[in-house]
Formats: sequence, C-alpha cells, structure tokens
Amino acid sequence: MNEVLFLIIAFAEGFLIGTFFFGSLWWTTRRALGSSRPVIILLGGFLIRTVVVLVGLWLAAQGRWTNLVAFLLAFIAARMVVVRWSRSCT
Repeated sequence: MNEVLFLIIAFAEGFLIGTFFFGSLWWTTRRALGSSRPVIILLGGFLIRTVVVLVGLWLAAQGRWTNLVAFLLAFIAARMVVVRWSRSCT
C-alpha cells in the first residue's frame, strides 16, 4: 500500500512541476519577445526552471526507479496540458 501512495505522490509532483516548467517556459518566451533585454529573462527563467525541476525530481524519486517513471510520465502529461492551454490563449 505504501508503494502505491509513493507512486501517486510522485505522479502529482511530476504533474505540478511539469505544469510549472512548461507554463513558465511559455510565459518567459512571451515576456522576452517584448523586452529590451531578452537574454536576461531567458537565462534567468532557464536557471529557475532547471533548479525547480532537479530539486523536485530528486525529492520525488526517493531512490526508487518506479517513482522516477511516475514523475516523468506526469511531467510529459503536464506538457500536453500546457501546450493545449497555451494554444487557446494565443
């Protein structure tokens, strides 16, 4: 039972972090297009997104490869959701 709970938590973390990652990527690129210093915005966004994903991945995995798989599947699912959402916003 504990293993299933850990998988559900890893999946939820993967979806939340994936939504954050791809949502902030969309926001950063839109913001950089109208900026006078797009390099700073793009580089800063990249660093923040990378740190958040790596810390979240490390916390979700807990040394179990099954948690890692659940996290990555949810991360990919979040990408699909954000891509559909961002198409409706433009």
